Amino acid sequence: MHDGTAQNRRHPAPLQPGYFNVAEMDLNTLLAMGVDYAGLVNYYNSDNCLDGNWTRIFTGDATMVLAHISATGMNRIEADFLAACRQPAHLRPWAAVAQASYSYRLAVKLDNWHAWLMHAPCKPGIAVREVIARVIRNQLAGHLHRLTALVGQYPIRFLEQHGIDVNAFAPIWTFPSPTSPMASGAHDGQAVRRGSPQVHGLLQSCFHAFHKATRLVIETAASHFTQSLARRDHEPSIALYIAFIQLFRSAQQHINTFVPRHRDYYYRDILQMLPAPPTPDTTFLVVALDGSLPDVSIPRGTEFTAGNDSGGKALIYRADNDLWVTDTAVEELHTLYFEKNPLISPEKELGHVTGAWMAAVPPLDFKTAPAGKDRAPYPFFGAATEQAKEESGAAARFGMAIADPILLLGQGKRRITLGIGFDAAPEHHPAAIVRRISDLTATTPQDAFYKVFKRMFSIALTADTGWYEIEDYLPDAALIDAGSDNNRLCLQIHLATEAPPIVAYDPRLHGGRFGHKSPMVRLCINDQNNLYPYSLLRRLTLKEIRIEVEVEGVKDLLVYNHHGRLDPAGPFHPFGPLPDIGSYLMVGSYEAALKRLSAWEICLEWDTLPGGRQGMQQYYRHYDEPYLPGLYRVHATLLGSGRWHPVKRSEQVAVSLFQTQHNADDGSIAIAPRSLLKV
Repeated sequence: MHDGTAQNRRHPAPLQPGYFNVAEMDLNTLLAMGVDYAGLVNYYNSDNCLDGNWTRIFTGDATMVLAHISATGMNRIEADFLAACRQPAHLRPWAAVAQASYSYRLAVKLDNWHAWLMHAPCKPGIAVREVIARVIRNQLAGHLHRLTALVGQYPIRFLEQHGIDVNAFAPIWTFPSPTSPMASGAHDGQAVRRGSPQVHGLLQSCFHAFHKATRLVIETAASHFTQSLARRDHEPSIALYIAFIQLFRSAQQHINTFVPRHRDYYYRDILQMLPAPPTPDTTFLVVALDGSLPDVSIPRGTEFTAGNDSGGKALIYRADNDLWVTDTAVEELHTLYFEKNPLISPEKELGHVTGAWMAAVPPLDFKTAPAGKDRAPYPFFGAATEQAKEESGAAARFGMAIADPILLLGQGKRRITLGIGFDAAPEHHPAAIVRRISDLTATTPQDAFYKVFKRMFSIALTADTGWYEIEDYLPDAALIDAGSDNNRLCLQIHLATEAPPIVAYDPRLHGGRFGHKSPMVRLCINDQNNLYPYSLLRRLTLKEIRIEVEVEGVKDLLVYNHHGRLDPAGPFHPFGPLPDIGSYLMVGSYEAALKRLSAWEICLEWDTLPGGRQGMQQYYRHYDEPYLPGLYRVHATLLGSGRWHPVKRSEQVAVSLFQTQHNADDGSIAIAPRSLLKV
């Protein structure tokens, strides 16, 4: 099955114009081809007698000669020579002659070019001819004679087979005098004998000398070709031929449009596709107020000028949409990068992210910001390398803050229970994730649960000293009970008596911009947890949050009876010095008034109670009715919304004012020094 074409492969190079040309010959090659073809055509003089060929007609013009030189393909010659060198020249005579023939062919080319340019007395031709003469005299004459001394040792049939004629060179190749350095080099060449191992080295050095010199001549000819072509003293027949070749170049360019024409035929005629209509250029404008107006409206279609194009025509841009320009600005910009480290388990097996990184990117001020390369680069979508992570800031902080008056807890032992209800697909339920982790780590589900949830969150409360970090909390493992459809995560937070008061949120004290004045509990993902919990939590949809608190030991109370306000910090008569039916005691708490109470307990500590085994019975022995446990009772009601509840006495809770305690030593029952009144 084919999965389509990748975006970066929709424009393959072979289909691009210029990758393959039907007519690839350039101007130099076409002119040189005329020179070569002229050598194949016989020339008959006015007496109708064969008089050579047409080469001298073409080579009489320096432009044709320079074109012939420039079109020489040295790469192909070098490749053929290297292929011939695979045969050991000192062991096979024909191989040595074959390898020497490549140097002779280059010598013949140089000899012909020098001879042709003798008949073209123009500045470009003279300059190239002097270069040829210099390399022959200073470099190549000695190498040619060394080759001649070597190949002269082989049968003449080998030389004729490879077209080697040692006597076909102009006098410029004349053997130097015996006293010159070139002469000594030639005599050294004669010392190389047929069949000796030095044959290979001689052939290599000679070829590379001819190859290097020929390349120099070709480069010189190419640099003078344009100057020679521009001359106005060409022989008329050659001028017509050059004009014909230049006109043919136009036809050649049309021939070379075969690929795009074939493509157009396929798309337009076969597929009946039309080119996309032209689309106007688009750009983005940054518009800022100059301070003279509080805001400005730019309607759709407003024209903006962008100067003139190369033809002097004005460039006009129109606004695509309505724009209302105000002083609104970007204050903060952050990047967020999620990492998946393949070396961390069990995140790898679960497909979870292993960390998140956040960095602040300074917003760009278009008025003062440097342009282009002077701007500091930032990893705009986060970082994927350790070095980039260091530049990307610290670990990202994810979480939520819950604000509720029920969290106003000033003193005593306090217990907070957070119930977080959620919806989740079965495969993403925390219980399913815990079971997978249990299988991967070979632990019990309970152990896996506590490893995941025990330190999942970093929890803090708004205290009067700032954020109070909770060092430990207890998650409820009932979440993973078998067969349970429990979609609630419960967290229990315990605050000791010495923990600071939990107060309302104050941005000056606690920082942040939560926009709420109630006490808060903050839950942030703990990146040091055994399992980075982001992937687990992101698949849970938050449904509800329930908060329950339990406080023991609240002493900041308001206490009243029918005589007025009482001070609970010292001894007092709760129902007055002479209590009677109808006497009352009111106990209030600001913290409790902010909560929906499910239970209320008041602890009364009595002073100077009658002691002994008889206790209250002995103290009230002279009364007409004997004292019985539970004789003194009070009825409890709660004040809410300006009314006491319940109103009817029959519905009110009756509580014994004095409670008894059993003495295990003598079996007696005495009045307890403390009474716990539960409502």
